[in-house]
Amino acid sequence: MTIMDWVTFWIAIISFLMSSASWVHTFWENRKHLELSITNTFLEGSTLLATIELVNKSKQPISITSGALFIPDKSEHQFGKTSTTVFTYSNPDLSGKTTETTKRFPVKLDSFEAKSILVELSPWPSELNQYIPGPCDIVLGTSRGQVKKSCKIPIYCASWKKMLECIR
Repeated sequence: MTIMDWVTFWIAIISFLMSSASWVHTFWENRKHLELSITNTFLEGSTLLATIELVNKSKQPISITSGALFIPDKSEHQFGKTSTTVFTYSNPDLSGKTTETTKRFPVKLDSFEAKSILVELSPWPSELNQYIPGPCDIVLGTSRGQVKKSCKIPIYCASWKKMLECIR
């Protein structure tokens, strides 16, 4: 082999490695990477209200289209389909908004965006109160496939006012 053949060979190897590294980097940045956690809960009768923090850690936007919470007794509790709970602030100047309502899906998250959503799990049977606080699994249907995460359901807020303070 001549020197020109060796130079061409090494340029091809280096180009292949750089191309592979670029592909891996692009794949890593654009993959579905959604973080979530339940930050607050409030129980009112047979309705459990929860705030869920969602963080899209991907360059691509994502839309949440459905949600379900699974607790250790293996029961499934859907959320995001109904929205009947509305809180009205008596002093909108302090909170910066007049009302707070539970969210219905879809919820869109742009790239690297974080949102806190208030969701309603209803009906919530009283025999499930033993699982709060405790572990759970959340399954979200998204525009980019299903996301399943394990997290912890926190202890109830003392009042709905305390919960609303945490949403701001």
